[in-house]
Amino acid sequence: MIWLKMPVLVLAAEFDYFHQREARVFYDCLPDSRCRIFDAAHHHLPLERPEEFNRNVMEFLVPGASNSQLRGAGSLACVATAPPGLT
Repeated sequence: MIWLKMPVLVLAAEFDYFHQREARVFYDCLPDSRCRIFDAAHHHLPLERPEEFNRNVMEFLVPGASNSQLRGAGSLACVATAPPGLT
């Protein structure tokens, strides 16, 4: 994976199907990567923790943007939302 030169965001959950070690291996192998492990979360991060998931993705895509700036970014600000009854 060292040949990947673009920035990569590695997101994983504490209780995901894949062990956190695997996410850290990706992070360690990718020269321009960031990694975030969500504590007490499972495989469906966008549904379980939509605000945190969205914030992490948007901060990666638009570095340095404030939350209010992200909210005004149109459809990009809504990366994931939980379906009714899941929040």
